[in-house]
Amino acid sequence: MAVTPYNAENVISLLAPIHPPEELNQNNVLVATAWEILKYLRASTKRARPSTHKIAMTIAVSEIWALLRESSSWNPETCAIAIISAATNQSVSDGDDSTAIIAEARSRFTKSLEGRSGWRKLWNQAGLIGKAAGFRLEVEAAQAQLLWERLLVFAADANNISLAESPPTKNDLSLIRDRISATTTKQLTEIHSVYTAMSPVASESLSKIALCAAAPPEQPDPVAPDMESAPWSQLPPSQEDSDAHRIRVWFGTNREPRSPSDPNSIFSNRLSDSLRYGLCTVNVSKVPDATGGVQKFILSLLRIGNPKRASKVDRYYTFKNKTEFLAGLNSETSANPDARKGLLYVHGFNTNFEQAAIAAAEFSIAIKHSGPTAMFSWASAGNLFKYKQDSDTVDKSRHHLVEFLEAFTNQAGLDSVDIVAHSMGNQLVLRALKDWVKNSSPANPPIRNIYLGAPDIAQDEFTKKSPYLKKMVQKATLYISDSDSALVLSRLKNKNPRAGLMPPLTLVPAVDTIETSNIDTSRLRHAYITEAVALRSDVFCVQEGKLDPNLRPNLDTVKTSPAPSLPAPQEYWRFKN
Repeated sequence: MAVTPYNAENVISLLAPIHPPEELNQNNVLVATAWEILKYLRASTKRARPSTHKIAMTIAVSEIWALLRESSSWNPETCAIAIISAATNQSVSDGDDSTAIIAEARSRFTKSLEGRSGWRKLWNQAGLIGKAAGFRLEVEAAQAQLLWERLLVFAADANNISLAESPPTKNDLSLIRDRISATTTKQLTEIHSVYTAMSPVASESLSKIALCAAAPPEQPDPVAPDMESAPWSQLPPSQEDSDAHRIRVWFGTNREPRSPSDPNSIFSNRLSDSLRYGLCTVNVSKVPDATGGVQKFILSLLRIGNPKRASKVDRYYTFKNKTEFLAGLNSETSANPDARKGLLYVHGFNTNFEQAAIAAAEFSIAIKHSGPTAMFSWASAGNLFKYKQDSDTVDKSRHHLVEFLEAFTNQAGLDSVDIVAHSMGNQLVLRALKDWVKNSSPANPPIRNIYLGAPDIAQDEFTKKSPYLKKMVQKATLYISDSDSALVLSRLKNKNPRAGLMPPLTLVPAVDTIETSNIDTSRLRHAYITEAVALRSDVFCVQEGKLDPNLRPNLDTVKTSPAPSLPAPQEYWRFKN
C-alpha cells in the first residue's frame, strides 16, 4: 500500500501551537526532557535555514506528541520515550561532551528496558524514525543549553525509569517512519515555508521572549564614554542603597581581553600566556524576581544591567601591572583599616568572566563580607560541551593562580584572606597550593578559611593533596552532595569518584566534611555553594569564628565507619531538612 508523504497541506494542524502537559508540574524528568526536545525543535525549525533533517524530526516528534492527545491508550511516559529515542538515535559517540550525555541517557534506557519486550519494541520503533529523519541532536549543542541540562539531569540519575508493566500497543510508530522516509527534500522545504508563515497564538509576553531568543549575536558590553581612559579610582566605590548593592571586585585573570589596548575592555574566553590584574564593579539587585527566572533570562539576553534589574558587571579596569594593582588595593583598605579581610572566589567549569564576577559579588554580599572582594577568573571556555578544554586550561592556570595568591595574601596588606572554590575551581586551587608549598612554602598559613564547594576533582587526588591544605589554610570546609547531577556526569566521564559526590564519602584529616543534600535546590544540584541560603549562613558563622561544626546551627552530626586513610571512626555533618 502506498504511503502518503508529509506535505505542506497535511501538517498545518500538526504543527499548530501546543501547550505543555500537566505532568510537567509533577517534576517528571522523563516528560520534561521530551518536552524540551519538542519545544526546541519547533522553535528552531522556524528559523531562516534549518536543515531538512531538523524539519523532518520536528514533524516526527510533533506527530508522536499528537498521539498523546488523540489516543486514550497513550500516556506521557510512552510519548516521552518515543520522542527521546527518535531524537537521539543518530548521535555518534565520538568522545565529546554532548555525545557523552546522549550516550549516558540512552544507556539508562537500555538498562531500564531490559527484559521488557513491549517497551523495547516502542524504543526500537522510535529509533527507526530517528534514522529515517537523519537528525543529530548533538549538532544543536551550542544553541540549546536548557535542553542539554535536562538531558544531563536525566542521564545522571542511576535509577531505573519507573514505568508501567507494558506500554499501550494500539498505536504503531512504523507509519511515521514510512511517511518520513517517503517525504522528499522539496516537500520538507515547502513545509518549512508554510510553518514559518503560521501566525503565533502566544501571549504578548511570550512573544517578547521569543524576540529576545532571536536577538543578534552577543556584542561586547558598552563602556561608558567617560570611562574610556579613566583611572581605576574613578570606578564607583562599593555602596548599598534601597534597591541594590554595588560592589567592587578585584581580580586576576589569564583570559585574553577583547581589546588589549583598552584598559576598560571586558575579557574573552581565550587563554592568555600572561596574568592580568584588574578591577570591576558589579550591580547586584535586591529586588526579588517574581517571574520564575523569566525576567533574569530576558535581562541577561538583552545585556541590560542597572541597580534595579538583574545583576550586571558595568565597569572594568585593567591595571598596567601588579604594582599598580596592589597600590590600588592598598588605597582602598587603608581607607577602612577595620575591614582588612580579603575574600577570594575561584569559579568552576563553564563560566565566563561576567558570571564569575557576579557570583563573587553575590556571595560576598550574602555572607556580609566587609573587606575587599576578589576573584581569580581562569580562562574557562564558558561552554557546557568543552569540559575537556576547561580541564586542560585548569592545569595550565595553576602558576597564574599561585602568582595571584602570593600578591593577594602576602603583598596586599590584608590581615586575613578567605577562599571560596567551586566545582572544577577546586582542582585549580588544590594544585596551586601544592605548587606554592613546593616552590616557596610560607612560614605561616597565609589563608584563614577555605570553602570547597562541589569539588569536581578525583577523590584520590583530593586525598593526596589535602595535606597541603593543612600547611596553607587555618580552617578547611568541604561541602558535598549525594545528588549532584554535574558531578555524576563528571564521574562517568572521568571514570573515578569525585570528591564532591557521595558515596563514597570524602573524609580527610583537618577538613570538615558537610553534606548539603537536604538543602540543595539549585539547577543540576551543583550550585549550592553560591545559591543555598543555609550554606551561606554556615559560611557566615565560620567567618565570625564559630569553627566547630557541632556548635553551628542547622547541622547534624553523623558518625561513620573509619575511612581507609583514617585510624578511627570519624564524623561528618549534614544540613538539617
